[in-house]
Amino acid sequence: MTSDDDRYLTLCACRNRTATPTLIRSSLAATTGRLVSTSTVHRRLHKGGLHVRQPAICVTL
Repeated sequence: MTSDDDRYLTLCACRNRTATPTLIRSSLAATTGRLVSTSTVHRRLHKGGLHVRQPAICVTL
């Protein structure tokens, strides 16, 4: 992957905040023709400063 691909991943993630790494991966494959794993997408987004948001733990009453 190139730095342009990293920027594309970051741009896709910022435009669609609810996109999963699988969805971003398929978008990259459709655009550039490069196949990458979802763990690579996750790692590159983390490196770019985008982290996974985890839901708050709610105590059931």
